[in-house]
Order: sequence, then structure tokens, then C-alpha cells
Amino acid sequence: MPVNTNESQGKPRRVTVLHIEDDSLWAVAIANTIGQWPQFRLVGTVPTGAAGIARCRELPPEIVILDLRLPDMDGFAVLEAIRARAVSPRVLFLTCRNDDFALNHTAADHIAGMLFKSPDYDRELRSALDAIARGGRYFSGTVQAVARRSRAVPDAFFKILSNREIDVLKLIASGFADHEIAASLAIGGSTVCSHRQRIMDKIGVHSSAKLVRWAHEKGFGMR
Repeated sequence: MPVNTNESQGKPRRVTVLHIEDDSLWAVAIANTIGQWPQFRLVGTVPTGAAGIARCRELPPEIVILDLRLPDMDGFAVLEAIRARAVSPRVLFLTCRNDDFALNHTAADHIAGMLFKSPDYDRELRSALDAIARGGRYFSGTVQAVARRSRAVPDAFFKILSNREIDVLKLIASGFADHEIAASLAIGGSTVCSHRQRIMDKIGVHSSAKLVRWAHEKGFGMR
């Protein structure tokens, strides 16, 4: 995704960017900032995950700046929908979320970068977009430091839970009933119960209410 290649009619090519953000102050700030950079063209700012998915289907943009807290759906659900397309944009998280669930995604190859919302966002955003436009990845120093601390915890959820248990826990934290979890994951109801019990044993809680509370503290089921 080169920034300045194949000039057309004497104008350098511009990398297209879509911003998915429901906070109007951040939406305006990012629009004004990107508008100052000739290498990039903001093709829209939308306030919901559903609208973002639709715009990605219509355009599609080359880079998506994604807030993980959206009013209608989890930002990670938006990410999954975007990635499911044959031609998918590269995704940069710009978010306030610093929970374990969000930070664990910094290790995933399909995430192009992550920045925390901060007063000096413009410098970091420029560096991130430049790196991503060249095919690289960018995680701010602050994100990297917090992610390292999260991964160093001996009982971090991704160290003690299996991938299937994590899938089940996501749905539990989002309020799904056992039969809905079973249907979503194509497993039996008794298997859901077994996974739930193993998760509770591993993290040391003894009720479903405490399990949900623990999951929310780690970032599961958050918007």
C-alpha cells in the first residue's frame, strides 16, 4: 500500500482512510488532522459499527481507524466483519481501552496497529498511518509497555484458558444463554456447561455472577 505511487493527472495518489468513531469531538479532531496530510484522504467518519461495516463494503477504504467502544456493537465484532471480506482494509485501533482482552490483540497479525487516545495523538497517528501505508505495523510506546505488563502476569487469561474456553467466555460475558452459546459454537449444551465449569475452576471463582464480573474486568463483553 504505497503512499505516493502512480501519479494520476499530476497528483500523488492518496491512501484512503475510514474512521469509525461515535465521539463527535474525536471525529472532528481526526478529520481535521488527516485533512492536513496530503498523503491520506479521509473518505468518511461513521458513528456506529454497523455503518462502518457498510462503508467498508461500499468503498472499501485501505485503512480503518477503529474505536473499540461503539454504541451498537463490540469493536471486535466490527473487526471480524471487516476481516471477513475478500478485500479487507488494514485496521488501526484508536481507543481508550487498555484492558487485558484488548491488549492481547496487539500480538495478532491482523491488527495493523494500536494507539491510546491522548493529547499528543496527532504525532502518533501520523507515524502509525505512514507505517501502515507502507505495509508495516505501528503500536505506540505506551501501548507496547502496557501490553508487556499484561502479558507478564502469570495467570493472564490467554495463558490459562484454551481457545475454545475463551470463545465460550466471550459469549458468557456478552450475556448469551447456554443454548445460544451452544448454537453459536456448534457444540452441545452439556459441553458449554463443562467449559463454564473448567473456566471457573481455572480462575478460582465459584458462581456464574462472579465469572461474569471477572470476565468484564478483563475486558470481555465490553463496548
